[in-house]
Amino acid sequence: MNSIERVSPISEIPYVLIRAKKKTISIHVKPGQSVTVRAPNNASTRYIDACVDERAPWISEQQKRLSQKLMLPIISDKDKPLIKKEILSKAQYYLRDYTGKLPQKIYVRYGSSRWGSCSGLGNISLNGYLYFLPDSLFEYVLWHEVTHLYHLNHSPLFWRALSEKVPHPKSFRKILATYSIPENNRTDSIEA
Repeated sequence: MNSIERVSPISEIPYVLIRAKKKTISIHVKPGQSVTVRAPNNASTRYIDACVDERAPWISEQQKRLSQKLMLPIISDKDKPLIKKEILSKAQYYLRDYTGKLPQKIYVRYGSSRWGSCSGLGNISLNGYLYFLPDSLFEYVLWHEVTHLYHLNHSPLFWRALSEKVPHPKSFRKILATYSIPENNRTDSIEA
């Protein structure tokens, strides 16, 4: 894979072009407003520039949205054991009096976009970046995933069950969307 820096001729958007063995063009917008375009090896630069120009409104919208997010600090490898311990301790604290279904295991991961997940096997993963968020958001993510132990979807039943633990859960979801995981872990993208 080789990459070159380019600027689209009409919208004048600077981007990094990466050619790869693929069939479609994808445009990725990262925090810090950098744009990466991945394109098939055989796509002409004129066609690629046209795709970037065509997607200019979407690119600008993503850059604006990402610039308004609160950027969390990068977690170093040496800090991960402490963060894992803190997150697991906090999860145990919130689950201490809970008498419903409990997760088989709780993992701490450092993903790029999900704050948490629940597997069909009953395991929960929590993102290490939750360490930096207010307790109310941590609690929302934890109960969101615990609720998935009963409802593996986002049906009205799921939201009703979650609201028994977290009043107005969708408002927490909106607040959570104002935080951004550091650039080395997160991108927003679109397939052209």
